[in-house]
Order: sequence, then C-alpha cells, then structure tokens
Amino acid sequence: MKLNLNDGFDKVLSIMLLKVGSFIRLKSKIAQVTLRDDGSVLVRIERAIEIKGIEKLAMYAETLSLMYPA
Repeated sequence: MKLNLNDGFDKVLSIMLLKVGSFIRLKSKIAQVTLRDDGSVLVRIERAIEIKGIEKLAMYAETLSLMYPA
C-alpha cells in the first residue's frame, strides 16, 4: 500500500482514569478488513489499555485506518 491514513475512531470508552506512574499496556487486534470499491482497504482495529494490577480496562477504542494501493 502506498498511502495509509488514520480515518479516526468508531468507538471510544474511557472507563478508568490513569494515575501518574501507572504501568500500562496497549493491546491491539485487527477486528475487520474491508476492501472498498475504490480499491482502498479499511482496517478496523480494537485497542484496549490495561493498568498493571487492575482487572478492569482503562480504555477501549476501535480505530479506523484507510490504506490506498500504489
């Protein structure tokens, strides 16, 4: 792909505030890939931020990226 664009967010849930000095981890998973009529590809990625030692998620979001062929 020649051009990749951040197309924004579809869902954002800020569940818990982060405290300064917290150890966090971002987990990402490709949820869906869609070939569009113009030849571009839309990729939906699920993202979750976890705080070390806390079971509940701090944030969940779905990001969208557009990829255009060369």
